[in-house]
Amino acid sequence: MFSRIVMRPAAPRPVVLAALLALLLALLVGLGLVFMAGGEEAPPTAGAPQAAAAASAVDLAARSAEFPASLPAASSARSVLPGSFDRRRRVTVRGFVTWPDGVRAYGITVAHDPGVGGEDAVERFSDVRTAHDGSFTVQARSGIFALRAMAGDCISEATLVDARHGDVAGIGIAMPRLPRVRGSVVDVLGNPVLADLRVVVDTALRDRKGQLERSQKKEFLRSSPAGEFRRDVPVRYPLSIRAFALGYADSDEHRFAPGERADELRIVLAPLRALALEVLRSDRTPRSGLQIGWRDPRPERGIVAAFDWSGSTDARGELVLRDVPALPVIELALRQTGRGGVARVAVDARVPSHELVIDDGQLEHAAVEVAISGQVSERESYLIRAWELETTGSLGPKVTAESEVKERVARFETLDVAQRYRLGLFARPRLAPGPELPSPGMESLRRRVSATDTAVGPTLLGLVELTTVRGEQRVELVVEARGGLEVFVRDLIGAARAGALVTCSGPSTTAREPLARYSDARGFVAFTELVPGEYHLEAYDDVTSFAAAEVTVVAARAASVILQRTR
Repeated sequence: MFSRIVMRPAAPRPVVLAALLALLLALLVGLGLVFMAGGEEAPPTAGAPQAAAAASAVDLAARSAEFPASLPAASSARSVLPGSFDRRRRVTVRGFVTWPDGVRAYGITVAHDPGVGGEDAVERFSDVRTAHDGSFTVQARSGIFALRAMAGDCISEATLVDARHGDVAGIGIAMPRLPRVRGSVVDVLGNPVLADLRVVVDTALRDRKGQLERSQKKEFLRSSPAGEFRRDVPVRYPLSIRAFALGYADSDEHRFAPGERADELRIVLAPLRALALEVLRSDRTPRSGLQIGWRDPRPERGIVAAFDWSGSTDARGELVLRDVPALPVIELALRQTGRGGVARVAVDARVPSHELVIDDGQLEHAAVEVAISGQVSERESYLIRAWELETTGSLGPKVTAESEVKERVARFETLDVAQRYRLGLFARPRLAPGPELPSPGMESLRRRVSATDTAVGPTLLGLVELTTVRGEQRVELVVEARGGLEVFVRDLIGAARAGALVTCSGPSTTAREPLARYSDARGFVAFTELVPGEYHLEAYDDVTSFAAAEVTVVAARAASVILQRTR
């Protein structure tokens, strides 16, 4: 028997090669997709669902939408967050500085102000100067630049430059326009005057402790033969201008606020001349031996100059004053030797001669200036009252004169030479002058205390006595810290006496108007804000005085006193 052998045909080789090539191509395609996606996704494994690939594509598109369109395209190797930059990178900023008229500014300092640039500001670096064409170049680490151009006191506004992502060029910085002082100097007739001018710039500086201090910078310039002058001044500070010339009185001080422009300033100088005076009585008889002084009444920073006593009238009552400015108003003071009184007259100095009629009554009054010193607030207004001192040493029945305090000085023009005075300083809000008061009895005091329960009469801030009044004098009124009195009223056995009326008389009161208080359940009475000096205390039971004491009040202290019944 024959056996049957069956042979199977072998698979052809081209089919195997084709399968291998297909697999290799699939791997290459997968790697290409991963490379195009930026290497953020791992290659999908075999059998991964197609939904995962679709979700990854949607997520990538959403994240790319977060970047603003103005930013440069991110590198395919890494992602860049919004606003981030390399702080270590060196950048170059180029620009130019111009004056307000468009001319390039040469030699101007360009500085950086980190406090204006914010969180991304470049740290401070050395200042640079502009070249001949007004250009400047700054090289520093990347970030925000806040550049300012400075020329002395002229400083521009901060210009912000964003150099976080590279070099920047074409930056323009404009200098601010300075206030220009321009004008002319003329005499009273309008003729030009060749004069020297002083410009005072008032600056405010802070010391190491942060305290604000005032400082002045003075600049001098001269007018042209046509009397004209011109100067650019700092815009940030107030300033004042005054003119001087030989043969002329000093001009008024012209003041300007910060930033104020004065393009047509006209300064008038008054020439110095001789002023002829003839002084007569009412009956046309000449006044001889009368001293005459003059002064410019225009205040300089609130301070009026003192009188310049030039001489005395001769037997004909005549006197010639030399080098008097030809101003519309000149103040004259006339006084008789030995009498002490002063008469004041205002005349027009542009007229070369004057005839003055002075009666005897005009020379009976003195002119007194009172200067305030000590603890006085500049924010309040004050005035000074003058009382006549009677022969007993107490104050007169009414106020003789009042004068406002200006720049810590008050002036009295009508004080009697033959009288003694006490001058008291009052703060304006505390003043409430009323009608004259009669000498109060116990019922009057009781009604006042019951109605107001406050001190009777005004509270003084300071006192000074003027016992000798001369024609022209200056006295000082020192304001000290006020003191007080704490009074304890006791009966015969030393127990507290309630309901007793206690009066206080002294420098803070008048003899006709003492301070008055009722004692409380503890027998206690307080008198506060008393001017230092001697005070008289007295305690009353009904209308009978049962205790009295003399006490001295010192500054900034409260003295304790016991008033005890002795009978």
